[in-house]
Amino acid sequence: MFKAIIKSKNLIPSSSQHQVKSKILPPISFNSKVSSLNFSFSSLHFIMNLLAFKYLLTLYFFLNAFINFCSGRRRNIKKDEGADVMISCNVDISQEDDIDLSVVWKKDDVTLKLHDNPHYYYHSNNASLVIKQITVNDIGSYQCFADTDSGPIGEPTHLQVKEKLKFVDPQIDKKLELSSVSKLSCKTRGHLTPTVYWEKNGLKRLPGHITQKNGTLIFNGVLSTDAGKYTCFASDSVTSIQTTVNVEVGRAPKFTHTPPKQLEVTSGSTVLLECRAEGDPLPIIHWDKNKMRDFTDDRVKTFPNGSLVIFDATPIDQARYGCIAGNLKGFERAEVDLVVKISELSEHESEARMTKTMMITVGGVTLYMVLVIVLVIWYRVRNERRKAAALIYSQNGSKPDISGLEMKERSIKLKADPDTQSTEDIVSFGELLLRPDDTSESGVSLLIIQLP
Repeated sequence: MFKAIIKSKNLIPSSSQHQVKSKILPPISFNSKVSSLNFSFSSLHFIMNLLAFKYLLTLYFFLNAFINFCSGRRRNIKKDEGADVMISCNVDISQEDDIDLSVVWKKDDVTLKLHDNPHYYYHSNNASLVIKQITVNDIGSYQCFADTDSGPIGEPTHLQVKEKLKFVDPQIDKKLELSSVSKLSCKTRGHLTPTVYWEKNGLKRLPGHITQKNGTLIFNGVLSTDAGKYTCFASDSVTSIQTTVNVEVGRAPKFTHTPPKQLEVTSGSTVLLECRAEGDPLPIIHWDKNKMRDFTDDRVKTFPNGSLVIFDATPIDQARYGCIAGNLKGFERAEVDLVVKISELSEHESEARMTKTMMITVGGVTLYMVLVIVLVIWYRVRNERRKAAALIYSQNGSKPDISGLEMKERSIKLKADPDTQSTEDIVSFGELLLRPDDTSESGVSLLIIQLP
């Protein structure tokens, strides 16, 4: 604290009405009226002393800052983002041979983990801390401490980071709804205020229904012609950056027909669930059961028009079915709870169906067995008829007509050749029997064909 004391002599002639009687400047009364033409020497001395105090105070702060800079104690450090910064602890550990001193660095009273951290580097000789490629997350107060109870051994240093100009959450693709009022933002961040503007497909002039305000594009009624590439430019006195957004225009899916939220059916009935949607491009409709899209049952069918059909509904079909309509602009979902009730006659119907099935099965098996027996008999009879016809052909020399033969017992008389002895042979239709003892001179034996 500085005090200014000035010794004065009688500098005013005795003829003057004002005399300085005190060696110390009297205090100035703010209630007194000071004439603009007559200044007192006491007020003049006070103003001079005040100016001298101001200059001395400025000199003190300048000398103090210079001493701190020369000694390495920087209370405030301000660096650009991405630069490396070193914070000194003002301790020369290499000269402390007799003292085992361990230094700990803290940021905002939280101990920093310097080991195995590539972001920090610790100088073992002077205990200085180096922060590599600083970011805004490094802003704070740093101080070094001895790993003892002696407390801090260095003065705190506040690190400030001048953040570079950058985009905040830049967009790549943007989907706009037709005829809607939409916005396209270009947010930036940095220690300097940037200038932001937009271009469409390389042209600065935008359509009349598109305006930009504070780096935000406003579409007052989106048109199909608004699709394209929009580039946002941001620049300050140091840096210039840009980002491009691909804008697509369309209409998100919107349902025109959905099934009721809850549907009750009886077991055995056919269930039809219909779902219709519109959009640009035309949305594709999918169905799921309890949010599972795999329909393994053949009774459940889905169709391209958005319908789902369940044939012969059973209690296992009771679930929540979801209809999803989607295109490039988005998705829409509608759900229906299907409840399948078992009717009172269902058990009797099941028994009747089982009995009918068994009867049909047994009847089919019986018919098959009868058919097999008939075919076996027919096959054996056909073979016997062919054998009998072959025998007659061998005796007469002419091919017989077997179309008139019947499946009953009958006799055929054969006339012997006129040149030979007349012999009447009896052939009975049925099993072929050869009687070697009943032969005639012509060599014709008595044959009996008899059904088994």
